[in-house]
Amino acid sequence: MSSGPSEGDAGEIPDKCPNCGKKGTFVRDEESGEMVCSNCGFILSEKEEETGPSFSSTDGGAPQIT
Repeated sequence: MSSGPSEGDAGEIPDKCPNCGKKGTFVRDEESGEMVCSNCGFILSEKEEETGPSFSSTDGGAPQIT
């Protein structure tokens, strides 16, 4: 087993693709926000969804941030 970074490590780009083994091939797809291997197409990380406040209503109908 390798002691290198795993797929779940946020923000870390491995020096080589875990799928094809080629070094320095990751590029960010600006449209989708994914980090993709330009050699084999392996998706290292998917776009992180923005998290922000959610809005709902109280029992009385008044808006509130939850």
